[in-house]
Amino acid sequence: MAFIDETETLTRLGLTNCQAKIYLTLVQSGKSSIKAVSKKADIPRESVYRAMPVLEKMSLVERMITKPTMYKAIPIGDGISILMELRAKETCALQKKTTKLIENLKKYNPERMLRQEEAQFILISGSEAFGVKASEAVKTAQNSFDGIATPETFRWGMLHGAEGFVEAVKRGVKFRHIVCKTEKKEKELGDKALRKNPLWEVRYILNSFQVEMIIFDKKEVFIAATPNQTSKISYLQSTSPCLVALAQNYYETLWRMAKDGHRETPITTKFP
Repeated sequence: MAFIDETETLTRLGLTNCQAKIYLTLVQSGKSSIKAVSKKADIPRESVYRAMPVLEKMSLVERMITKPTMYKAIPIGDGISILMELRAKETCALQKKTTKLIENLKKYNPERMLRQEEAQFILISGSEAFGVKASEAVKTAQNSFDGIATPETFRWGMLHGAEGFVEAVKRGVKFRHIVCKTEKKEKELGDKALRKNPLWEVRYILNSFQVEMIIFDKKEVFIAATPNQTSKISYLQSTSPCLVALAQNYYETLWRMAKDGHRETPITTKFP
């Protein structure tokens, strides 16, 4: 008899697959020799020889002094009770060891033990260095990319990172771009191939400030105040939950303001 479900239950209670089959075979057949158990359970005889002493020690099987030596299983209800009790003892012992492990490790690093990695603040100097960092972030993005850029920076990003954007869109990353226009006449931004994709959305906003920002997966933000000389731009990269939340709220406000697309009236706002 296969005893598939029963065997699985007993293995979850701590027996090996072989031990469970032997025990169930003895429960069904009553007293049996090792040769008979091997045949009925379809287990090599040497495996049965190794398993029997363990089952005896666990009090699941009793040995009868006969010739040949015979074995019999205790009633299944009693066997389950024994296994449950053994399992409870093992769980209790493991809990004690786990508590001791935590206490020992706290001695080495008490301040950061069991805490999330501290938020990072990194200053990135120059557009080239930023391009490398941003490209890496695009490659690992899982859900979203929310960006604010000037037309010049947007075109620069498409020129150097179009392939990464295409790959990210293919794996389901949603892109939202706000382009800060300083003129009403729209010019090509270099993203024509992506404009038909529903995961790629661009909105425009007219305003008197220049700021660039990218938020990845609502977990990491890059922020820059844009000077006249692009090569001297400095970016702040951060995973601070507070700063990311502040930036995300600001972004959502701008996104709603740009909802109607091209605006004829300039919008004046400041970074909070």
